[in-house]
Amino acid sequence: MFIMIFLIFLIVFVLLLIGGIYTFKKNKKIFTLLLVVDICFFIFLGYHFYTIIQPVIFPDFTQTLKLNWKIDLPSPKDEKLIASNGGGLPGDSFLVLQYADNNDITKIDQIFEWSGKDNYIQDKIAYFMQHLNEGLNQSKLNTNLEEKIKSNSIVLNTNFKYYYQKKDDNSYIIFILSGNEKRIYIMQSMS
Repeated sequence: MFIMIFLIFLIVFVLLLIGGIYTFKKNKKIFTLLLVVDICFFIFLGYHFYTIIQPVIFPDFTQTLKLNWKIDLPSPKDEKLIASNGGGLPGDSFLVLQYADNNDITKIDQIFEWSGKDNYIQDKIAYFMQHLNEGLNQSKLNTNLEEKIKSNSIVLNTNFKYYYQKKDDNSYIIFILSGNEKRIYIMQSMS
């Protein structure tokens, strides 16, 4: 669909440009007008091309969640990457999404079937943290995950809500909702 629209706009642009060159010989005012129309048209086309292509080339984390996990979260006020050992490739990442609006937290609360903090989820979180920390220690960054967590004031407690999802390829994601802080912690391991 987009390619067809792009081709139509490109043909119109070329026709306007050819018409402008032809009229330049006859009337410079019409040529100037066609040139201005061409430039405006090109800017309009470029802007719309960017708005369509930008989420595909440079997605934010909520767009990535939608692509990888079919999960549609509201856009956060702030997105903070705590640690990642994937370097943009499949790997482990720990993020915090901060929301400003209680309505966003209510929407997130309704998306998942949350659970409390039990042994199962504690084991999954511990495994994730160990795996991420090992990856960080093996990387050139050599960062200690515990220090990063402490420096970002992250305390996981029993008042939070937890959600765990796993794919067939052993990729998994853990959501931890802190409604009081309007914050969601996300631990993602992509295979």
